[in-house]
Amino acid sequence: MRTTALLTLVASASLGFAGESPKAALIPAAVIPQTSSGCAECLKHSGLFLGAGVDYFFDAEEEYYNGRAGYEWAGKSGNYTQSLFLEVGWMDSDSDFGSLEAVPVTLNYEYKRALFKCLNFYVGAGAGVAFVDSEFQEYKDGKPTGVFNSDDDSVFVIQAFAGLTYCITESVELYGGVRYLWSDDIGQGDGFDDWSIGGGLRVKF
Repeated sequence: MRTTALLTLVASASLGFAGESPKAALIPAAVIPQTSSGCAECLKHSGLFLGAGVDYFFDAEEEYYNGRAGYEWAGKSGNYTQSLFLEVGWMDSDSDFGSLEAVPVTLNYEYKRALFKCLNFYVGAGAGVAFVDSEFQEYKDGKPTGVFNSDDDSVFVIQAFAGLTYCITESVELYGGVRYLWSDDIGQGDGFDDWSIGGGLRVKF
């Protein structure tokens, strides 16, 4: 009886000295859940990144595939970033009137800020040049002639975009949003002027 009481007193004193509850002391540190999340760190470090995505333009009714590479700077507060990146896109459109293939190359700036936990919002804009290969059928008296004229051109292009990102880890994120793309006149025709919705994946190194 005396031995049991002594052991109980020693165990209680040890737990009190460590400043831990008896329940916490019995759980190995390795299995105690960590409160920090990798996604919460995604705005806190700078680095190079690569990304790829696809958009859908409403008026053109065509997919727009794009890839990007750039550098992201983390803000001192850890809840926002700024980035510069080069984006290359590709779109191919065919109709009874002809075909058009466009490859826009733009330099872009993006500002991203924390919104809620792993969710962030972004906004940005860019400018560059679009390399266009077009082929259109000639018309005479309002009727197609069956003769196609081809033309290669390079035109000035600008874009603006905004949306949301979700950090899967501190270096991997999904993004989705809207884009407005405008170009100068293409050959003898009008320029590109359209809105799209899309998304993609980005990895930071």
